[in-house]
Amino acid sequence: MNDIITEEPIQDLTFELPKTTIATLHCNDRNAVFEVIDSLYEQTKNIPMWTILSQGCSKTHNDNIRKKLESYGIQYDLIEIEQNMGWSRGMNTLYNYLASNDYKFVFHLEDDWICTDIKSKDWLTNCLTYLVLNPNVSTLFLRKYLTEEEKIFYGWKRHINYLCFKYPNPFMYNEKIKTEPKKEFRDITFRRIPEFLYTANPTIFRLSDYLEKNVFPFPEFNDISNLQKEWKTTTNDNAPEWGCSEALSMEKIRDLICMNVDNGYFYHRF
Repeated sequence: MNDIITEEPIQDLTFELPKTTIATLHCNDRNAVFEVIDSLYEQTKNIPMWTILSQGCSKTHNDNIRKKLESYGIQYDLIEIEQNMGWSRGMNTLYNYLASNDYKFVFHLEDDWICTDIKSKDWLTNCLTYLVLNPNVSTLFLRKYLTEEEKIFYGWKRHINYLCFKYPNPFMYNEKIKTEPKKEFRDITFRRIPEFLYTANPTIFRLSDYLEKNVFPFPEFNDISNLQKEWKTTTNDNAPEWGCSEALSMEKIRDLICMNVDNGYFYHRF
C-alpha cells in the first residue's frame, strides 16, 4: 500500500487554472504578516490574487501592507474594517466576500504562517493543477510540523476529543495516513489523510465543497483577541471563546478527501 504512484502522462499538461485567491484574516497591526508575505514571495511563482481582511488595524499599518505587496508586484484586495470583529465574524465576512466573487479555489493562509524552503517555486501552480486533475480531492494540507512535541500537541500523533464531536478517534493522522498510497505529481508527494477535520492551518481547498458542507458561515462567538501583536500562542485570557467556532466546524468535512502535501510547506512560530 505504500508504493509510490506517479501520475503519468498528465504531468506536463498546462491550462488556465480556475479562479483562485489567497485568503488571509488579519488584525491588530500584527507585524508577522510582513514576514508571511516575504517568505511566500521568496518561495512561490505565479502568486494569485491575495485577499486580506484587515480588522482593527491602523491606516499606517494597512498602507504598509499595500506597499509590501506592490513592491513584489502581487495583486491584492485589501478589505479594511475599523473594528476587530473577532475570528469567527471576521472569517464569515471574508468568506462571504470570496463566495460572492466566485472564487473556485482558496489558499487559506493566516497572518502568522511562514513558508519554508521549497524545492520548486512552481509548487502552488502544481498543487492547483493537481486539484483540477483530481476533482474528487477537496483539500490539500500544507502545515509543516517542526518538532515531535508539536505533532503530539496538535493532534498529528494523538487523539483530541472535543466535547462537541460526534465521531470517535478524531485526529491521530500519523496512524491513519500509514495505509494510504503515496502519489507523485510534478515531484510533489500527495497522500490522503483519512477523516481529516477542518482546520484554519494553511490549506488549499475547493470553496464550493466547503460551502456545501456548511463550513461557512461559522457559528459566531466572543473570540476577539486584543493581545496578538507579535508571535505567540493563539489562546488569550481576553478571548474566552477562542477556538470554539473552529471546533464546531471540524467534523463537517471528515468525509471529504484531503491530501497531505510532501512534509508540509508552512510552519507556525509560537
